[in-house]
Amino acid sequence: MKLDIICEGAALIDMVALVDRFPNIDDEVFVPKLEFKCGGSAANTAVACSKLNLKTGFIGKIGKDPFGSLLIDDFNRNSINIENLVISEVLPTGNCYAAVDKKGNRILYAFSGAANELNPNELKEDYIKNSRLIHLASLKNILPLIKSAEIAQKNDVLISLNPGALIADQPFENIKPLISKIDIFISSESELKKIFDDNLENSLKKLKKFVKICAITQGSRGSLINDYENNEQFVIPSYKVDVKDTTGAGDAYSAGFLSGLLHNKDLFTCGKMGNAAAALCIQKIGARFGIPSYNELMTFIEEN
Repeated sequence: MKLDIICEGAALIDMVALVDRFPNIDDEVFVPKLEFKCGGSAANTAVACSKLNLKTGFIGKIGKDPFGSLLIDDFNRNSINIENLVISEVLPTGNCYAAVDKKGNRILYAFSGAANELNPNELKEDYIKNSRLIHLASLKNILPLIKSAEIAQKNDVLISLNPGALIADQPFENIKPLISKIDIFISSESELKKIFDDNLENSLKKLKKFVKICAITQGSRGSLINDYENNEQFVIPSYKVDVKDTTGAGDAYSAGFLSGLLHNKDLFTCGKMGNAAAALCIQKIGARFGIPSYNELMTFIEEN
């Protein structure tokens, strides 16, 4: 079966603490509610893509432990192909500890565990070449992402990247070999500016040297799409919704945008689909509970 999209990166268990406020140094905050959820940026995007009518696969590494079993069950439940999911006999499944306040703001502490130890030699070339697009997402260890991009380039598979903080925090010379292989760059404005150590306008100009398309999320302001090949820019306003939790908003945006692209929509519509997916996501607690089906997403856009 040819896949529409493969998402590569972390699959983790999110431990989400709902708090009244964030603690200060040497402080303690009571946690009235603690939830365990399947997460990880690439895994979140994979689940969203599957719900958006895309044949979806996942590449990553988890531990042979109860958390890993939960993730496998979740992938199967969401009809995600996991033929290149690597299971470590010695490393534990990663965890992400998230604190979320009443306004939906969050603080994250990520323990990547096995996810960050994915080895380039564990990638299956035939698996990657049998897809239309591979989406690479936040991992501190970028060597397997570079290898996957090389395989994709050789086989005319489109490549997208959502760097996240784990990549954006690295020196540019470290991540240049990855960005130089990307077709589509998706990130928050803050991550883009951090990567190029410059303001938004200059960062977009620098990015033009490397990619064909970029989609930059700007929180409540919406998103900005640059089509460098056709010298076009689209400013797409956000949808006004009641924010419960911003966890997973960027992952939902990636899925909405790429779903539009793989459903042959124009870039302005792709941006609207990304904004809409993020808007629906942040109305629920957790990264996945607000993720819509394709029909629900398009209906939301039509009605708003």
